[in-house]
Amino acid sequence: MKRIAVLTCAALFAAALCGEETGLRYTLGTGKFENDSAWSGRWNLAEAFGTLLEDQLVQGGRFLTVESAEGKSHAQVSVKGAIVRVEEAQGLKGGGFGFKGISFNPELGAAEVEVSVVVSGSAQDGVKSQKTFTGKSHKGSVPLSRGNSSWSLLTEMPGLEKDRIGGALSDAVNQAASFVESQLGSIVWQGSVAAVKDGKLVVNRGARDGVSVGMKFDVGEMENVVDETSGELLDSEVTTVATVEVVEVKEKISYTTPFEGAKKGMGVYPAKQE
Repeated sequence: MKRIAVLTCAALFAAALCGEETGLRYTLGTGKFENDSAWSGRWNLAEAFGTLLEDQLVQGGRFLTVESAEGKSHAQVSVKGAIVRVEEAQGLKGGGFGFKGISFNPELGAAEVEVSVVVSGSAQDGVKSQKTFTGKSHKGSVPLSRGNSSWSLLTEMPGLEKDRIGGALSDAVNQAASFVESQLGSIVWQGSVAAVKDGKLVVNRGARDGVSVGMKFDVGEMENVVDETSGELLDSEVTTVATVEVVEVKEKISYTTPFEGAKKGMGVYPAKQE
């Protein structure tokens, strides 16, 4: 098969392989967050953080959640991490509740929640970004930047959104969500050819993924260039064999124009911009 073009990571942004200029949504797999801090209390902070972060990212419009374990394992973007530190300045006035023999009022004092977040892209093995965030809460809880609807998901954690710890957790969620979104510039958006039939290619991405009629995609294969000594990903190359145009879109799949030699399983990427 004739190779028409090779795009490397140096040209990813210009080629829009990362979906930055197309409105395409990435499938998101949020792994289980761990609590590596010494803090324990009436809430599962690690579970709360993972739930709030996933909802925050989806609200941002750049991600699509997948529910099944298999779907999460094949997600285009994976996020995991841990609560590493929790500190709380406890108020000693009445009207609060007891914890390990200490009575405190959650409306007083301040709190910090430190969270480590790791982001990776499945299309490029070895692409990982890690950062630690410190969420802080002072007077009043820190609202989620895209609204407070996320708190309704935490039905088993009543009152967390009004607590010092909850405010700090919310602040950490806001920071982490912005960080994850900022990594999309280095993570390739990818689909694949699901079938070739009736003179069309069937791509396993549809309207829910942000695909629309008229979009153009490069079809080919990606190869990662890895340092044999360190295992570090140095570059990614996409060998483009054809460029196709979307002619019909359904919820989970789309149909494109065909080309000679098309095969099931070929990678599909946003077409490079001229």
